[in-house]
Amino acid sequence: MANENHRAMLMRLFNDESGVKDSTNKNSHLARDAALTNVPIDHKSLMAQALAIARKSTYIPSAFCVGAIITTPNGVILSTGYSREQPGNTHAEQVAISKLLSSSSSVPEEAVVYTTMEPCSIRLSGNKSCVDRILECGWVKRVYVGVMEPADFVENSGKARLEAAGIGYQLVEGLEEECLGVARGEGGKEEEEEEGTVMQETDESEARVPVALPI
Repeated sequence: MANENHRAMLMRLFNDESGVKDSTNKNSHLARDAALTNVPIDHKSLMAQALAIARKSTYIPSAFCVGAIITTPNGVILSTGYSREQPGNTHAEQVAISKLLSSSSSVPEEAVVYTTMEPCSIRLSGNKSCVDRILECGWVKRVYVGVMEPADFVENSGKARLEAAGIGYQLVEGLEEECLGVARGEGGKEEEEEEGTVMQETDESEARVPVALPI
């Protein structure tokens, strides 16, 4: 708690002196990093924030609900994303990366990803996996996960592939059960399946998504 209070105090001090209110404002995170250099990172707190974001996902029985956060190495949040936040069957890490690259913020030299579930290594739709997206960035140096992906849809080798590429990988212990519960639709938003709806193949590790038929 003392670390969190110290971090909050530094953030308020920085904002008051600089007039910067948004960590996505261009280059603002650089100064914040300098102020927070010696503050220990609370990985569990950041994962809890990713979990809260995951709860925004619209649940479907054929896909997980995941939340992701991209931070600087010192824990300043740069971008967030959750499953199906953007059009299409988009994944949380995919959305967070896309939002950061399209923002006014400068691309970081190094960044960290917090995701409530192990990044996917394969997508049945043929879309690019989250592991491939992370590796292509070049600036993601470490990945923290809330739970390993169960074999509900596919066998995921995300951890092995990231570690083989030299990306740090660590399970944040203590939230596994909650992350898995939210991933499977507990406490999230449910998508209403109305009459005249069929199931169409897509992915999210993956399977089927409701698509309305023409009336």
